[in-house]
Amino acid sequence: MTHNALHACCNDVHAHAPAHVDGLTHSVPFQDRVVRTLILFAEWCKRAYALHMQRRSLRSLNDRQLRDIGLKRTEALREAARPFWDQP
Repeated sequence: MTHNALHACCNDVHAHAPAHVDGLTHSVPFQDRVVRTLILFAEWCKRAYALHMQRRSLRSLNDRQLRDIGLKRTEALREAARPFWDQP
């Protein structure tokens, strides 16, 4: 899924979200809970993809660029090797 397609998916999910959730799980209709869960999942996917792209970019920096941001090559490679689901 491309970055733009992911944004379109998230925006579509937000458009169908309930206007508010009153916090009482038992009084919220099942469909609203499903929509909220899908929204949370879409947002997590969006963050995971952004983090993946940042780590991918980190791998391509040269030594001077890494020095500018205060990292050593080994630190950058270690961070770049982390899986997308390993979010801070």
